[in-house]
Amino acid sequence: MERRKFLLASGSAVLAGNGIGLLQRPVLGLEFELSATPNRDPSNVDSILIEFTDLKIMPNYLDESTGIDIKAELDIENRKPVEKTVSGLSFNNGEIIDADTIKRRSGEDLSFLSVDELNKSTSLGGDIRILVSHPDISDKSYQKRFTISQTNIIDNFERGDLSPYDSGYTENFSIVSSPVYEGSYALKGTTDSSVGPNKWIVSTGGLQNYPSRGDSIELRMRGTNGNAQPRFMFGLQDSSWDSGYSVNLDISDGKAIFQKQTNNLRAINHSFSSDIWYRYVIDWLSDRIRTTVYKPDGTEIGVMSYTDQAFDSGNIGFRADHKEGPYWDGVRIL
Repeated sequence: MERRKFLLASGSAVLAGNGIGLLQRPVLGLEFELSATPNRDPSNVDSILIEFTDLKIMPNYLDESTGIDIKAELDIENRKPVEKTVSGLSFNNGEIIDADTIKRRSGEDLSFLSVDELNKSTSLGGDIRILVSHPDISDKSYQKRFTISQTNIIDNFERGDLSPYDSGYTENFSIVSSPVYEGSYALKGTTDSSVGPNKWIVSTGGLQNYPSRGDSIELRMRGTNGNAQPRFMFGLQDSSWDSGYSVNLDISDGKAIFQKQTNNLRAINHSFSSDIWYRYVIDWLSDRIRTTVYKPDGTEIGVMSYTDQAFDSGNIGFRADHKEGPYWDGVRIL
């Protein structure tokens, strides 16, 4: 599982007391850093961990006989808020109260909040709130609105259409809801005796990311019958399917093949099966392209490596060879 952390906010606040006097004395300081870690496996933000990594509460000039109340709340869109509450926390004026201190005195861990099973395909949004209360001060809260979006997607087809694909045979491709590897949609290619073999689509613009040398690309490919051959193209130098590199899944011949333009250069021999999502990881390295193919359980099938520096970037596309039923899903940069 790959997890990446995003800093949402950091800062400090000084809260003033409500007493009558020439000057209001600072009675409580609050420092914080909020970071979010979404689950990025496979490509959905399906859980989120909010960490209060530098939470400090600094009380001064407060009545120590009455404890401090603290509430941390994570409010995700369309979900019941998740909250943790500490009531009547004992304190000493002038001390620094951090998350460890709160846990020791109350048993509650306010260093994080988390939500699982979000079932969001590409992004999520919500609010984080932290509220500190004491009778000597008005309730003081900090609220942060946040949105986390997938930034590594090439295409997971969750938009539900083929609008970024401006070249090729779009009439022979469709977005389907089954089978899918992840999310709600996948790409299906259709080639049969009525339309002829070897149909393709290419995107020259409109996708969030186009891979380049130095990137690692991950995708899933699947065939529904022994002669279905899904192919993924990348580094295309124009709108044609054969102007760059490609990898394919050839179930009938028992091969995974790496091509440069129209030349078969490397292959993995294996007894591939229909109706299985195979994982391809393409490492577009400085001096070569290395493709590793995996079974659904993560077992490595084999590696294809070819030394080449001809193309450093380009368009992407998909090609359906010979029969109806090749599928693609979850194409992204690792």
